[in-house]
Amino acid sequence: MFLSLIQIIKINMATMKKKLILLSGCILLIFMGSFYSKNIVQFEGEKINSESLQMSSEANFDNINSVFAEKVSSYDTYGVYPQLYKPSLQATFYGIISIDSLGKLDQAKKTPLIDYIMSHYNESSGLFMDKYAYRYLDTDFSQIYYPLTSVLEVNSYAVLALDRLDALGLIDVNKMVSFIWSCYDPVSSGFIGQPYSPILDDFFKVSTADNTYYAIKTLDLLMSNWNSYTQQKNDLISYINSLQIIDNSNWRFGGFFNDLDPNFDSLPGFTEPYLFSSYYSIKSLVIFGMEGSININTFHLFLGSIYNSGADFFYSSPNQNRSNIVASAIGLDLSLLTGFALVDESALTNFIYTHRNSLGIWDGSTTIQIHELLDTFQIVRSLSEAGKIGVLSFTDVEQIVDVIITYFGREQGFSLISIDYPTMTLLHTIVSSFDLYETVSDLDLLEIYGLITEVYVYEDIIQYNGFYSYSNIGISWTPFRSFPLEFYSSGNKNYSKEIGYEMSHRATFEALDSLKKIFKLDDFGLDYDLTKLKDDILDSQFLNPSYPEQHGAFTYIYGYDTWLLDYLSRNIYFEYTYYAIKTLELLVEV
Repeated sequence: MFLSLIQIIKINMATMKKKLILLSGCILLIFMGSFYSKNIVQFEGEKINSESLQMSSEANFDNINSVFAEKVSSYDTYGVYPQLYKPSLQATFYGIISIDSLGKLDQAKKTPLIDYIMSHYNESSGLFMDKYAYRYLDTDFSQIYYPLTSVLEVNSYAVLALDRLDALGLIDVNKMVSFIWSCYDPVSSGFIGQPYSPILDDFFKVSTADNTYYAIKTLDLLMSNWNSYTQQKNDLISYINSLQIIDNSNWRFGGFFNDLDPNFDSLPGFTEPYLFSSYYSIKSLVIFGMEGSININTFHLFLGSIYNSGADFFYSSPNQNRSNIVASAIGLDLSLLTGFALVDESALTNFIYTHRNSLGIWDGSTTIQIHELLDTFQIVRSLSEAGKIGVLSFTDVEQIVDVIITYFGREQGFSLISIDYPTMTLLHTIVSSFDLYETVSDLDLLEIYGLITEVYVYEDIIQYNGFYSYSNIGISWTPFRSFPLEFYSSGNKNYSKEIGYEMSHRATFEALDSLKKIFKLDDFGLDYDLTKLKDDILDSQFLNPSYPEQHGAFTYIYGYDTWLLDYLSRNIYFEYTYYAIKTLELLVEV
């Protein structure tokens, strides 16, 4: 029934609306049926006597008005409708370390921060777990690996943050030390992201520089000394040195790999010639006082190859402007640490200092105008470790701290993404609420139209056509380096049930429905081919009887393609089928 209806839709577009409504009804009936039996008693118990219904009070009317007024006021304050992203232990660590490095930890609300961190602590196991750690355990290496959120790293973030908050006494230190050592790789040395076991997936067993750095840093804090682990310490030093690239035909000669497996990209999305992994490697050796054990001369050749002395910045990829602000801070730190001769140290420092954005914090680069907490954290950390925090005036520091707390802080904890990246869901909720209340004119309709239309994209090569899930990204879209859970959730679903994506049929429906409610859908249709959008949504139906559970449903955005069968089959959910049909229904009415 499901397939035949869609086929009819494709053949006879004139009758699409009628069939879509029927199709929606069939799916909803099936969906409701699966829950009907178990909820029937509940429904019977919830029957309400109509005589008990009362008119809403005038006070309630005023409360609703105040909510709408608050939304308008928040827009006036921030210049955008603020979006609250979920906090995490990783982001909370970034926030605490950044504020403390700036000498302003007293401005943070320590008790709520401690409470947030400890809410993820299991006294029985002695471990911290949050949704990012569970996403790591759900990694499907055939899809993607999200860096810097392993179970080991999440626990290190919690411990290092508690240390800055003078609250280490709240955890069982011995259990934590035992856990970290259980992540030691007895085969290659180095640390992996969870307790080592021969039966783990091969990529889970690959030691990485980032895991090793956080493990060593945390162990050095928790252990009185390394005397009981002399052999492991020596092996770790050897392992870290083995990460340095000694093949002079390699354009990254002198830098450090993040891992030794050529088939595993353990820092995806960083597009680097290994500046970040060089940081993790060398800083690990600094803890042991062994930074001099690397091949300094070849490392200096590496630094020289990514140092644009004419423009006074370092870069971290062949695209020299990508992450060049963050790379400059790390490059400055490693240059001073290893004795690399900078052409103009003051000019490099000034490049970092003068390239703060309008908020007062940092974007990742001069061309990609996206600011994540990771960007400011890495820059502040490197400036602090390089002894260059002093380049920031008292006013600068106050501004940076205020933005970190205001834009990334939550009632408890910090989030990876700031409040000025509204999602299509938020915009749709606001527009729908104001529309229901017949006050849409109170909104800045041109601003909303701009926020929605700037994230519309069409890609012909792999057939997707729709909207990104978040906006206010400027003229050049780029993925978030920190892979926030709201938009990056690919993987197995044994632990994590998140299903957010950067683009989706849900975002497309919410964007188009918002445009309809602000009377801008016709304008949008004049600039973009809505028939093509409609066709591409239809093409995203997964039609392969070899996958009986997915057959007939819709992917979250991509068109059906035999080259992507495995990936698509693992990323099909009822929610996106629902929104695909809702979008088609909406488009038929245009």
